[in-house]
Amino acid sequence: MTGSAEGGDPKRATDRAFLALKQDILDGTLAPHSRYLEAELGERLGMSRTPIREACIRLALEGLIEVVPRRGVRVRPISVEEMRDVYEVLGALEARAAQLASSRITPDQLAALEDSATRMEAAVIADDRRAWAAADDDFHRLLVQSSGNPLLAESAGRYCDRVYRARIATLHLRPMPAGSTRDHQDLVQLIKTGKGQQAHDDHLAHRIHSGQTARVA
Repeated sequence: MTGSAEGGDPKRATDRAFLALKQDILDGTLAPHSRYLEAELGERLGMSRTPIREACIRLALEGLIEVVPRRGVRVRPISVEEMRDVYEVLGALEARAAQLASSRITPDQLAALEDSATRMEAAVIADDRRAWAAADDDFHRLLVQSSGNPLLAESAGRYCDRVYRARIATLHLRPMPAGSTRDHQDLVQLIKTGKGQQAHDDHLAHRIHSGQTARVA
């Protein structure tokens, strides 16, 4: 059906469907292994099947769903092996970003990075896992943007989505990550004081450790 959420511009409708469905997948509302017909997703968003179909093609290209001919779509799970690969790639990209940020970060970017680290600490104290995950996601996206290299930031952004999704799925399985929060605070200080090589090395070690301890269902 065609609802008010669709509007008159087909491309904008597809973009809205894509963003809405992607967020539902990342936060677990559309759970791994679950299956949906295009009509069901359209009804969920108040849209016709055309923008839903086009949005699903984009989601499949990002590896979030699998399009099953004549049977709708299936939300892809995240395997331990996939997360190992993601952490290897993202660790290399973010470590280089940290190194570049030590000489390129702007005052506004530094303030935003410090704020996200502060919100992470506050979430640990409040034992609020979802708030911590949101602040951590902000931190890593800000970090790669602070590199001053838009291609690096664009590449890393795709993998940040996968890490965020895995983290949301496993929040209840792990203790509050106080150690990880301290690592982020230490990284901010290294970037702030221009210690690029140490920022690179320390953050790479942090991501390697995160990849080794990651567990997904």
